[in-house]
Amino acid sequence: IHESSQHLLALVNDLLDLSKIESGGFEINESWVDVSREIASIKTVLGVEADRKGVALAIDVPDDVPALYADPKAVRQILTNLVSNALKFTPQGGRTVIRLRPSADGALTLAVADTGAGIGPDDQATIWEPFTRARNPALAQAEGTGLGLYLVKMLAELHGAEVSLESELGEGTVVSIVFGADRVRAVAA
Repeated sequence: IHESSQHLLALVNDLLDLSKIESGGFEINESWVDVSREIASIKTVLGVEADRKGVALAIDVPDDVPALYADPKAVRQILTNLVSNALKFTPQGGRTVIRLRPSADGALTLAVADTGAGIGPDDQATIWEPFTRARNPALAQAEGTGLGLYLVKMLAELHGAEVSLESELGEGTVVSIVFGADRVRAVAA
């Protein structure tokens, strides 16, 4: 009952967020966000699901990470959707990694990589559409509405970020979000 109610709540929240974004009513409340702290929080929350599924959930974040000017709630939603997807489509014994990397040009890349079922080339362009799921038979039993990646893309775009996906069937998927240098600053010591 608890799992079913959580799934239903997540679906309702996704639909509400989708409606707000598409109608222009989604307001972002930006501030300086410690993304490494948000990642640690998501690992704590979704680590239980990872353990239940037998999937290793790891963090790959350097010690000195700059702050990101963004909506903290949107960053959490992006992370939650990406990590939830990765766990959902990664079989027992697999691995999911949350990565954060500053680049030489000042941008900040957030990525979630998994060793899951992967997404075929034909589905990679359409996977960003609402209510669209990859047509991989290995994914058939996984629950979902096909809203997760669409919401990630919409929330990232509200921040001027670029979203990309690299995937190969049977090899896993990496979803990356690159936030521009204008949204990144070094954390004061």
